[in-house]
Amino acid sequence: MLKRKSFEHEREIRAIAVDDAVELWPENPSPFPAGGEIVKVNLNELIEQIFVAPEAAVWFKDLVDRVIKAFGFAFPVIKSDLDKDPVF
Repeated sequence: MLKRKSFEHEREIRAIAVDDAVELWPENPSPFPAGGEIVKVNLNELIEQIFVAPEAAVWFKDLVDRVIKAFGFAFPVIKSDLDKDPVF
């Protein structure tokens, strides 16, 4: 869970989603041995857009689009342009 210092201004929140967490870690009732908690969220309010890696194939972006729609969401999926030359 690392982020480049140059993107610190985004103030983004990163999350890990795990289904059936207790079954994945039967010896520990908490799926977060180092701390943390499970929080219910409304993804429509939490997610503004999804960025796909710039080197990802076109089919991958299309797949992400289809999966999002299959689950009833409409987040825009954008192919990142971080691999382009910066404009100063």
